[in-house]
Parts: sequence; C-alpha cells; structure tokens
Amino acid sequence: MWPPATAAGRIVIKTGDTLNAYAPERGQLVWTQRLEGLRYGEGVLAACEAQVYVLGASALHVLDGASGKVLRAQPLPSPTSVLCAAGSVYVVAGDGLHRLDAASGRTLRHQKGWSGELRGADGDHVALFREVTAGAQRSPKRLVVVDLRSGKAAFEFRLLPKGGHQVVKFEGGRIVFLDFTQKQRDGTNPRKLFYTEADYQKGKKLKDVALASLYASEASDRFEVASGAGGRLYLGNHGAVGDPSSIHALDPAEGRTAAPKTIWTRSGEVVSSGLLLHEGKLWTALARKEEAAALAYNPDDGNLLLRQVLDGPPTGAPVGVGAAVLIRTRASVYCLAPRPATPPPPPPPTHVAETKPASWRLFRDRAAGYFIQLPTSWRFDRPSMKSLGGVRYVIPFLRSGVVAGRTLSLGSIHILTWEAAGRDADGLWRSIHAQRQRTSGAVRVLSVQRLPNVGGSGSPGLVATYSYQDKSGQTTQMRSLCVIGHGVAFELRAWASTLQPREVWQEIEAIMGTFRPHKF
Repeated sequence: MWPPATAAGRIVIKTGDTLNAYAPERGQLVWTQRLEGLRYGEGVLAACEAQVYVLGASALHVLDGASGKVLRAQPLPSPTSVLCAAGSVYVVAGDGLHRLDAASGRTLRHQKGWSGELRGADGDHVALFREVTAGAQRSPKRLVVVDLRSGKAAFEFRLLPKGGHQVVKFEGGRIVFLDFTQKQRDGTNPRKLFYTEADYQKGKKLKDVALASLYASEASDRFEVASGAGGRLYLGNHGAVGDPSSIHALDPAEGRTAAPKTIWTRSGEVVSSGLLLHEGKLWTALARKEEAAALAYNPDDGNLLLRQVLDGPPTGAPVGVGAAVLIRTRASVYCLAPRPATPPPPPPPTHVAETKPASWRLFRDRAAGYFIQLPTSWRFDRPSMKSLGGVRYVIPFLRSGVVAGRTLSLGSIHILTWEAAGRDADGLWRSIHAQRQRTSGAVRVLSVQRLPNVGGSGSPGLVATYSYQDKSGQTTQMRSLCVIGHGVAFELRAWASTLQPREVWQEIEAIMGTFRPHKF
C-alpha cells in the first residue's frame, strides 16, 4: 500500500516481504524478489539511480534495480527509516543516524543518539520528525534539522501537539513545511494551519503564515501541499470519503506573516490524496463513494485537464517518474504518460472505402436539435432506430465496409437526448455509467477525459472510453461523448468492430468533434 520507488528504469513495488519490479513503458513484470522479515510501513523502501534499498529487522538490503539481485545485506540494529538523496543513503537505526555512500555502502557520517522519521536530506543536513516517549511522558512533536558534521541540531521547530505536518521542500539551505491540526476522538478540532519557511543553516525563520481562515469545514482536516515556480503554493484540504474538499492556489506575499494572494480555488469533490506538480500539471487522486479517479488540473487556472478512472481508492500521493506519473491503489499501479509526439504509422487498410466530401445534416425533434457532420460512408440506420426506442431519443448511424471480401458493420454512432438535463456533463456520464454497470458486468471503464466547451451553453464535454464484450464474446471498445447544451443532455455513443482499420476510429472522433447543440 506504500508509494512505489524507481531505479534503473524500473518501477519497484513492495507488498509485504515481496518486491516486484515493472517496466514503466508497458507494465511488464521484470523481476520478483522475496526477502524474509522486511519492515512494514512508510519510509522502509527507497531507490537511487541503479539500486533499491529496503529495511529488514536487522539489516539494510541492497538490490540491483535492473535485475533484482541482492548485492549485499548491510547489518544495522533495528533500522526504521531510509531515504536516498544525491548519491547518499540515509538510515535511522537503533544506534543513531547514518549517511552511507549509495554505491559502496561505505559510512560517510554516523551520529549516535538521533531517532525519528526521515523527512529530507541535503548533504550533511538531515530533517527528522521526532516524538520521543519516555515512560508515560511524551515529548512535543518536533521537526529537527541535524547537522551530521557536529551531531547537533542546526534548527528545531516545535509542531502543533495534536496535528499533522508535511515537508514540501528541503534543499539549498531552506525547509518549507505545513503544520496543521487534526480531528480528535472527542470531536474537538480547533482549526489551525501554518505555512512555514526557514533557513536551517542560519537558524532563521523566514515566513510563518496562518492559513486557517481559508478552510471553514471542520470535517476536512487533512492537508496536502505542492510548491511551484515563484513560490506559488497549491494547498489541498480533505477528510473522509464524501466530505467536502478544496484546492487553493496561493502566491505568498512578502513578509513573515503577510497573507497570501488567492489565484484560484476549486471546491466540492476535487482532492483526497497528495498533490504533485509535474510536467506542467497539478496531479492528485480522488476517492468518491461512486468511484475513484486520478485527476490533473491546470496549475494556472484550476481547470480539470484529465480524469482517469481507478479501480479503487488511492493509497498514496502521485509519484513523478520522467514524463510519467505513477498512482497506486490497493490492487494496481497506474502509469499515466503523455502520448508519443509522433504516433506510429497506421497499418495498411483492410478495405477500400470511397472518399467523398462530408455533408452537414441538421436533426431535431420536439426536445432538441443539433448539427452533426457525417461522411458519406456513414448512413442512417433506420432498423436499429426502431429497436432502440425511436427517433425522439436515439438517432443511430452505421458504418459498413468490406473486409476479406465480406461486407461487415465496422462502426456505429447512436445519438441520445434527454429533455431534463443534469447539472453538468460529468453528472450525466456518472448516471449513464451506473446504468451500464447494472445492465452488463462485462463493461469496463478505460479512461475519462474532459474536453473544451462543445457548443451550446452547457458545461464542457466529457469523453469516456469503455471496453465491453459483443454478442459473439469478442472484446471491443466503445466511446461516449456527454455534453449539455441549451438545457438538453446529449450522449454520442460509438463503437467499432475489432476488424476495423484505424481510419474508422478517426472518422468517429471527427464526427464527435463536429457535434453542436442547436437551439430553436
């Protein structure tokens, strides 16, 4: 359930005592390694460029990232936390804090008397979260920056006693972190939230800003943060599944306690795991009662750029790997990557189609009207219209072609209308998806993506891609464009046979792109 690590071009996943490594391009399993007695929890797996590091009960195990071969087991008494940074491996063990050379394992620094959870490392400066229990007494929670050269605390921050924290940045002499309260068992939860920057080399606090006034809900008591160019902050706030959540984009003002400027805000159900600013997108994941999804927002204006349905709630923050993003659920790891800049050439056509200029056609009934542009290779499918419920609700079009000497149905588009439109295209799609799940267990959602505004006065369109089994048992794809225009909800549902050439899908996408609701 913990975030993946990456080494030697492999995605490494720890589950219990087993490590699995996958190729990020297609997800193939490359190697598996089982080691008895591995530690559980966060902070027990790390990776540098070519090696993987995992904690056992009394050793630091080092594996080759490419092959999974165990290179060495370095004895350490009761290690609890490991971190890799800039060619060094940092380990908290029963005998103190270690800095090791990542390649050889040679000890570079060792200072006794330090324990806690690693939060960051920058050369000989290490950030630790400490909460020491001695008998019935528990010390205050602290973030401590340890100088490994002297063995002393370079700087120390006293955290809120009943809350959480998140370190955003620890490099170049600066530490940036959030400190916030969390709901207690007795129901009390005085809202506190502080954003802090400090120069840990000079021991000087640079900024300490209270942001609690941005968040009114006492139910949403967990915070996530990502930092962008020019000091911009992205703060996510969420609680349990179904509780309200929000994201604020802020530009901190100059001055130690000056209030930041709000650039944009999104609220509703928008975040429920960590934030990652990566490759020009603000990534997060969302667990809802109906579904779970990975989300990517435009960091400049907060618009939703991408929505990928997941098979379960996220179990950690998104992780950036090159141009890709990894998101883990209890059952799977998703690797979301941009499409290649130059797609592979299409396969040779399996049929010869007559090419003629496309024509505009206008359709309307008592409820709605719309324009759509159809190539002449598509025809109105009157028999199918009769079986699907009549022209008022379904207008079907069919694409036929010759494959291996046989005339076959290669694709179909059905245009459905509802007089009572939902609030937005996303709500319409969720309703349609729930209905399909009830009627066919073979339907599986592959992706969901928002589009720019598609005509009319409604919300932006949404395209969902499904896989399903046809009557012959073959698996094929179906796409659904949902859009609301002029108070009417439309769905364009298209499928294509497994026998179709690439250009049939290209035609389907072009047809969907011409769809425009029309008001009479």
